Amino acid sequence: MHRSGYREEAYFSVSHAPAEDDNGVISGMLAVCSEVTEQIVGERRLKLLRELAARAASAVQTRQAALDIMAALADDPLDIPYAALLLRAATGHEVAASFGLAADILRQMADEGDPWGLSAALRGSSFVIDTANIHVAAQGGAYLDPVVSAICLPVLGEQNAIDGLLVCAISPNRALDEAYRSFFELVGGQVSVAIRNAKAREHEQRRAAEMAELDRAKTTFFSNVSHEFRTPLTLILGPLEEALSDEPASMPAHRDALELAHRNALRMLRLVNTLLDFSRVEASRMAAAPEPVDLAALTVDLASNFRAAVEKAGLDFRVKALALSRPARVDREMYEKIVLNLVSNAFKFTHEGSIEVRLSEADDAAILTVSDTGAGIATHELDNVFVRFHRIAGQKSRSYEGSGIGLALVRQLVELQGGTIVAESAGEGRGSAFTVTLPLAQPGTGSAPLGTGEFESTSVRASAYVEEALRWLPEEALPLSEPAPQRPRILLADDNADMRAYVRRLLAPDFNVTVAADGAEALALARETRPDLVLSDIMMPHLDGFGLLRALRDEPATQTIPVIFLSARAGEDARIESLEAGADDHLVKPFSALELRARIGGALDLAELRGEKAARERVSRAREQTDLAQAAQWRSEQHLQALTDALPVLISHVDRDLRYRFVNRAYEGWLGRPIDEILGARVEDMIGSEALGHVQQHIDAALAGTEVQFETFMPYSGIRPRHIRVDYIPQRGPDGSIEGFYGLVQDISERKLAERHRELLVDELNHRVKNTLAVVQSIAAQSFKGDRQPAEARAAFEGRLLALSDAHNLLTQESWDYAMLADIVENAIRPFGESRFDVTGPAIALEPKAAVSIALALHELCTNAAKYGALLAARGRVRVSWDVEEEQDPKFHLSWEEHGGPPVSARSRQGFGSRLIERGLAAELGGTAEMSFAREGLKCLIAAPLANLGGRDVSRG
Repeated sequence: MHRSGYREEAYFSVSHAPAEDDNGVISGMLAVCSEVTEQIVGERRLKLLRELAARAASAVQTRQAALDIMAALADDPLDIPYAALLLRAATGHEVAASFGLAADILRQMADEGDPWGLSAALRGSSFVIDTANIHVAAQGGAYLDPVVSAICLPVLGEQNAIDGLLVCAISPNRALDEAYRSFFELVGGQVSVAIRNAKAREHEQRRAAEMAELDRAKTTFFSNVSHEFRTPLTLILGPLEEALSDEPASMPAHRDALELAHRNALRMLRLVNTLLDFSRVEASRMAAAPEPVDLAALTVDLASNFRAAVEKAGLDFRVKALALSRPARVDREMYEKIVLNLVSNAFKFTHEGSIEVRLSEADDAAILTVSDTGAGIATHELDNVFVRFHRIAGQKSRSYEGSGIGLALVRQLVELQGGTIVAESAGEGRGSAFTVTLPLAQPGTGSAPLGTGEFESTSVRASAYVEEALRWLPEEALPLSEPAPQRPRILLADDNADMRAYVRRLLAPDFNVTVAADGAEALALARETRPDLVLSDIMMPHLDGFGLLRALRDEPATQTIPVIFLSARAGEDARIESLEAGADDHLVKPFSALELRARIGGALDLAELRGEKAARERVSRAREQTDLAQAAQWRSEQHLQALTDALPVLISHVDRDLRYRFVNRAYEGWLGRPIDEILGARVEDMIGSEALGHVQQHIDAALAGTEVQFETFMPYSGIRPRHIRVDYIPQRGPDGSIEGFYGLVQDISERKLAERHRELLVDELNHRVKNTLAVVQSIAAQSFKGDRQPAEARAAFEGRLLALSDAHNLLTQESWDYAMLADIVENAIRPFGESRFDVTGPAIALEPKAAVSIALALHELCTNAAKYGALLAARGRVRVSWDVEEEQDPKFHLSWEEHGGPPVSARSRQGFGSRLIERGLAAELGGTAEMSFAREGLKCLIAAPLANLGGRDVSRG
């Protein structure tokens, strides 16, 4: 509709009703037309608003909400031909979702140059882009007219902040009136709410994830700290209990044990001090106390404590500390902890290569770098190495021990002194480097004398780090006596050298103990030596205790070995987790020597009982499986026998000696012998030598390994010969050799007989078709002969074919054995009016050839009567009669007499009908056919021996 200067989308309701006059007669029509545009468009827009609210309501991410919004808007292209949603990003606005716009248009829309002028909406109000068609060529509306303008709406966030922009095309078939503008404002409001809600849910998800991560980190931290405390406690309390329980005079013999306790007490002190430092830093209750220090000398002194341990591990250790141009004001104790932690860390994760500690000066700052060629750090983990409680999973190290706060504490100690620390690594297995930058003291600051070696030696403080590092190295083999062959063998796996030494010393008097420093080494030893029991820590490098347990249980050779966990993980949950994983026991550190021995003894006794029971069960299972196998074999044989007996074919198994080893029940009926007599008998004795000769070559082929299929006539001895179909399938032994063959024999005699009948039937049909085609060819030749008009010739041809078809139908009804003469006459006269014929005669059955010939002759007589004879006149009639003259050779007579028609006379030239009757029919029947042309009408007399018609007088039986 063009009522407003453009092609307008409009809707109308039209109704029609009949108009009646005073007499009730319909004399016209009443048409009522009313506009319903506002109603239709309003309902459509309301549906969109509902759909928009429903789709975006459940989105938990801003991106998903934007996609849901666009999907809803795309469902109403009549009101919004295209749309784009831009959301605020770090560098401006980015297109979050759109529809109906190409990628290059979207890039242009988000361009910083703002070619669309969208920044006007950042003031918080919508505005119309009157020339949107300059930027995008689009079609829309009800009639797909070019879209000219669009509207830009602000997407308002919290406190009416502009979170983004919504650009919607305006339909070219609707004016931007107040209702249309209000609709766009409602759409903008819905989009703002959806984006705000999605952002809120996104924030909640992030916060929940952060809380979960913090909770996980705390759990990991306390688990690690528990391990760190319980292991040294075990090694402190155990030796002390041993020493206290012994005679005072024997105290010197406990020196090694007391040294072990002292070493682990120092380790415990270091752990406690680290936790205290970390808690103070976290609570902002630790402040640096800088003093002038000779940083080069202090660095060399601290690093040199590790030289013995590093060189013992076969690593190259280099310390390069250049003298600084200015003294450094640092907190000496903090600096000690920084250096000791970094060097200890480098040693822990470096198995080969070198460790280097280097101090240099640059840009008025001291630069400390601790680098190594060890395990390295994955790129995605570099930002996490200084995160509290974080430990890199699966990293190759000398020990699993650690609390996850060492590097976090180092960073905080560095930052307390105004410095920075950076971790660098080329990737896993490629080493790492930690660089600490500390500001130098300014000239003239501070009055305290410079420390030049007068300060207290740091070797005492460093001893705890160094002692722990030494315990990470493989211990030297102890001079133990040869293992007693009758003593139980125990495999001990723990990454703590002191724990390995302590437990081995406890168990050595009663057990042969083999030790492993981690789960992977323990698994290799278990496969090699198959110990009687495995004692394992849970938290170990390379392969932890649970991984070791799974590997042992997965291998048949080791799955029955009892496993006891020695773990710092306390509590019922930890014990249940161990037992559910398949461990036999879970012993919590610290433990007493008596409890450890008792647990081991109980596990070994239980394992022995389980072994005896398992052996008995294996014997019992073997017997049961044998019985089951025998029963299954018997059932299988019975099922096979029942199945083969039910099949209507002969199934047999014949060995290389041509003796029957299996036959089905069908053989009994075939050979007339019971199965027991057939089994074991020679094939030749059962079927005869002549029959065997018919199939011998096929049997030889089957015994040579070839599957054979053939059909033959079998002259069986003593039973009816048969046509058979045979399949011979070779039977192969375990080594692939031919041990016999399987035979499948099917009687196909009936099929062969049916095939013979079918051949005879085809021959007969072929003969009849040829005869019929000869007749049709003759009819066609005579119908179109001479100077006849095409229409006349066609009518004659169709009539003769119809007569031939009627005769064939009668013969088909009687399976082409015979046709009744009365039926032939009735079919011939029916097209010409049966009331004008007088028909009499006995019931005579004619053979097919005679029936077809007489049917064609009667058709010619009827046609001639209709054209020239009695049937041409209204009062003309025809009498058709036949009878059988009883003689020694009965004769058949048929008479055709016309009367009441126009005078007839013999034609100068004999036509097809006359020739067919007088020559063809007479010859076909072996009789005579005479036609006479009297004034009262045509007469035709047909006579022939009844035997030549293959007929019989049915009326006389």
